[in-house]
Amino acid sequence: MKILNLFQHKDAKRQREQQVQVNPTSGLAPLRFILLVSGFGCLFFTASCSSVPMMKGQTYEQVFLGEHIKQLTEEVGKPYEIRELPSGLKEYIYIERTKLTGKRELFREYHILIGNDGRVLKKSYTEIVPPPFEIMLN
Repeated sequence: MKILNLFQHKDAKRQREQQVQVNPTSGLAPLRFILLVSGFGCLFFTASCSSVPMMKGQTYEQVFLGEHIKQLTEEVGKPYEIRELPSGLKEYIYIERTKLTGKRELFREYHILIGNDGRVLKKSYTEIVPPPFEIMLN
């Protein structure tokens, strides 16, 4: 009986030792997964940002009266806001933000008036430069 208990004891000890053995690379698996996912996320983010058309001063100059709205949105992208005017016309509003110096920024709002036939009737823009005292308060 003592011999049987001794073998059982050795078998139990071996099983515990096998359970305790840890693969040295098993702790790196979650880290590798996180790095892989974040790498793909960064790649997707940079690829999606680089191909988005935007309204800027240069593209604003290339918007012509009589141009169809489909062509406009293909060239400069979706507007920030679309306002439905009481006359039935639509006003497409694009916003541009440019950093000047330090905390100073220049904001431009581009307004493009679209007729009932879906063509550009009028275009204009306004520039907004916050006064220096507003910058100091922020």
